[in-house]
Amino acid sequence: MKVKLIDLLLQYSNKGRMPKKIKYGDVIWEWNGSNYEDKTKVLDSNKRYLLGKHNFNILNNEVEIIEEKPIEFIEPLKPISLEEFKKMNPEERYHATIVEYDKIEELRSAVNYLLKKEDE
Repeated sequence: MKVKLIDLLLQYSNKGRMPKKIKYGDVIWEWNGSNYEDKTKVLDSNKRYLLGKHNFNILNNEVEIIEEKPIEFIEPLKPISLEEFKKMNPEERYHATIVEYDKIEELRSAVNYLLKKEDE
């Protein structure tokens, strides 16, 4: 969704909320609580901010709001008993462990998303 930067600032003044990430030009900007910061500029030690002190000429330009992916239903794992696990060969054990690790990461991401949503 594209909106003018000035409209985002008006939304912030009325509701106190800003989208976490926006895209302006080819750069993804992340809201740090007071300004949009260029997180892609890794090599330069100077931080770049979208709303710099002399950057008012961009207020009527459009930015794209990058929405976070909503949580989808998380499928349960097929239970494996300790006895079954012991009977597996090393490759099967490795595969089972990777599947479990991926599921833990999926759950961690979902919990973090919910915690961020709760803060808003």
